[in-house]
Amino acid sequence: MHAVFIRGLAGWSMLVGLCATPALAQHPAGSQPPVGSGLARTTSPAPAAATEACTEPALRCARSATPAFAPDGRLWLAWIAAGVVSVAVSDDGGQHFSAAQPLAAPDAMMDSGPDARAQIVATPDGTLVVVWATFKDRAWNARLQLSRSTDGGAHFSAPVEPVTNPVSARFPAMLPGAQGELYLAWLDKRLVAAQRRDGRATDGASLAWARSTDAGAHFGEVRMASNASCECCRIALALPPQDTPEALPVMVFRSIFPGSVRDHARVAFTSRAQTATPTPIADDRWVTSVCPHQGPALAIDAAGIEHVAWFTGGSNRQGLFYARSGEVDRPARPDARVSFIEPQPVGVAGEHAARPALIAIGNRVWLAWKALVDGETVVKVKGSTDNGRQWSEPQVVARTRGYSDHPLLIARGGQAALSWLTRREGYRLLDVEPRNPEQRP
Repeated sequence: MHAVFIRGLAGWSMLVGLCATPALAQHPAGSQPPVGSGLARTTSPAPAAATEACTEPALRCARSATPAFAPDGRLWLAWIAAGVVSVAVSDDGGQHFSAAQPLAAPDAMMDSGPDARAQIVATPDGTLVVVWATFKDRAWNARLQLSRSTDGGAHFSAPVEPVTNPVSARFPAMLPGAQGELYLAWLDKRLVAAQRRDGRATDGASLAWARSTDAGAHFGEVRMASNASCECCRIALALPPQDTPEALPVMVFRSIFPGSVRDHARVAFTSRAQTATPTPIADDRWVTSVCPHQGPALAIDAAGIEHVAWFTGGSNRQGLFYARSGEVDRPARPDARVSFIEPQPVGVAGEHAARPALIAIGNRVWLAWKALVDGETVVKVKGSTDNGRQWSEPQVVARTRGYSDHPLLIARGGQAALSWLTRREGYRLLDVEPRNPEQRP
């Protein structure tokens, strides 16, 4: 395996390599948490000190945490720590959480690299679906695992493989559709493995997806949206305005173009069973044979304008960038080509801006990212109230020293909030715009 280390923020990885090394989890000898046990109410545990070795499956020891609001307004978190995938729920907007509920026995081969995390969504009928990946060998091949709850999180099913994969499936992403369906996307290695067996050396993976019409209980046929994807970067999924049931998802991913160029591409669904040909978002010309471990962010506002942010080390531009689709190019047909404005740099030179997050609520758009300021890792946020034409000045919303997760943006009560897990401060859900007094926590 070839790897290159790039200078980055204190406390977060900028490792570039063919694959993320699996974190071989440590956990107490003989510990076997029950699968699908019920929730006991408790306050969230105190975070571990930044220098403390943390080898428990508790939230305080997690390296990432993914949030999801259920239809009843409760906030759910999914995380991986000590080789255990767990969930917990908060009734007060993230101030206190239930006791952790493990979804599977400890697995020392859990896939929890820089862009890998447990994913959780709540479907419109209240079903909770959690998906993650675990390595099945030392060659970075993995399988997806899925657990779901149909009783409001009181119990979760034993994990199953949601899709059949003969080689490897990693970096899952999920998105509920406009008609109650659930889309699952991941990076798939079956085509690359077949090409290698035929004597054709091939890098990367394929962007695969499948759809469920029963809230994740079963998934349909596996389809390939692209045969040339970077193998270790997260996938971004978003849905256009849902004013009609015909709204179809859009995916953005780091593609591999001819000449080993690893730039970002857009894929639109043309129906619930088919995707269009991927098209490039920007010509960064990042020529590399290794994986940046940095995927993109995507949001679509009420006008259907697409907003994308990404990191690149290309010859044409380097750093963190943002672009939005032009109004005149907003497609009347799902398969119409979408073009983006000239990419705009994000952040201040020398602050190593990276790890972007985007959210669109109506015509308001928010962009968050990590930066290094005066020896601290900070999350900066800026917003637009006119579909991304003009932006506010960036503001520091949170800061920490030591390890921290990527920043995530989530809608809370119709307004944007920052979800961020740090080793020193623990989990926080912070408003990035004022909330109305009558809104729930």
